[in-house]
Formats: sequence, structure tokens, C-alpha cells
Amino acid sequence: MQLDYPSVAAVWSEPQEDVIGFTTTNRGLSGGDGTMAVADRAAAHNRQLLGKALARANHGQNVGIQWVQQTHGTANVYASVASSQQLPVADAMWTDQPGVALAIQTADCVPVLFVHRQGALVAAAHAGWRGLLGGVLEALVTSLPVAPTDLQAWIGPCISVGHFEVGADVWAVVQDQCPQAVLLHARDPAKRMVDLLRLTQWRLQSCGVEQIAAVQRCTYADPAFYSHRQVTVENGVDAKTGRMASVVMLRDR
Repeated sequence: MQLDYPSVAAVWSEPQEDVIGFTTTNRGLSGGDGTMAVADRAAAHNRQLLGKALARANHGQNVGIQWVQQTHGTANVYASVASSQQLPVADAMWTDQPGVALAIQTADCVPVLFVHRQGALVAAAHAGWRGLLGGVLEALVTSLPVAPTDLQAWIGPCISVGHFEVGADVWAVVQDQCPQAVLLHARDPAKRMVDLLRLTQWRLQSCGVEQIAAVQRCTYADPAFYSHRQVTVENGVDAKTGRMASVVMLRDR
């Protein structure tokens, strides 16, 4: 398991005391990959590796990792050292406690990580197309005790528009809200290509978040990441796949 955490200062002009990162398929103990999925037999060990990597980033101090039971809904929870021992049902969370890492699992959906410009808090959301249309980002931003304009959002690896082919049951509802996120299909007039990155950016801007950066790496095309759709297309069935973790944390001061 490998934890990549690019410098926040390289994305935003102001230096931060936050850790932002995402795991990859490299160097884990799950048949050679680094899945964070609970159902995977080696996931617990990989989560321990993640904890050690985060502790190193936290000046050697122990870290509590908050996982959530994701449902493609809009609920969010406050995370603390105590709550990190639990698994609440939610698709977003936030904390103002240093040393509490917020971990979102994805394998094509959009992980969105937030930091406050003055270091007051961090937040994270799991945003598939259902959650995006349902308002998971708006619900999270509204619940935070800070102004949206003081937030910086980081969009992690997700499936790109070139690989997210959908039928009318998906693209029609996306088009109703954000037509610029729906592109024509090159071969099938009944299908469309949906741009989850553009849809995410639009939803963030709609709820007042102005500073937005994105990894812009495609989970389908990049072997460093898990992709449920890529595995399903390759195998012709709704196949099982691993999950990456996208993580944000306030360092201990």
C-alpha cells in the first residue's frame, strides 16, 4: 500500500498544516494490491499500513482514522478520536480535531476533501453521481461552522468522462441539473458520457466553494487505482474490486 500526499502548498498558495493523500494499488498485502475494502481479507493490514503512514506525517503521533459506511446518500457526521472506533452510516464527515484522519473509499466515484484556509477544520465526502445530484456536498458544506468561501476543495482520482458511459436513466437526470456535464456518445445515440469531475466542480461552486483543485487522474485508465467499471467491463459481469482511500487530516500542532 502506498500513500501519496501531494503538497497542499503546491496546489494552493498558502502553506497549510493539513495532510491530503490517497492510497494506490501499489505495495499492499491483498494479492499484491492495496485495497482498503472491508470485505478484503488483507484490508485490515492495509489499514494498519495507512495508519503508520499517517502517523509519520503527523510528527510521529498516533492517528485515529474515521471510516464511514457509505450508502450514496447525503448524511454527514462529526468525527473525533472517540468516533473513529465506530462506523457511522454517512457519505461525508468533518472534524476540527488534529490527529483524526477522514477516509473516503472509492473505486470510480469522486472523493472530495476540504481544508479550511486558517486550519480550523477538514472535511471529506464520497460523491457518486447519485450523491452529487442528491446534494451530499451541499449538505456537508452547510453543516460546517465556517463560511464556504474559506474552504478549499481537493477532488481526488475518479473515473473520467471518456470512460463513464451511461444510459438515459443516469444522463437524463444529470442533464436536468448540469447539462454541461453530459456529452454525446460517439457511437450510440441512446447513451451519453457523463463528466463527474465537471459535475462535482459545478456543485461545489453552487454551494459557495470557490477554491477548487483536482488530481485529474482517471481511475479507469490508470492502473494505480481501482475501478469497478473497468473490472466489470473487462470481465463482463458486475465484478468485485478493491477500494482506494482518500484521506485528509489536521496535523497535531
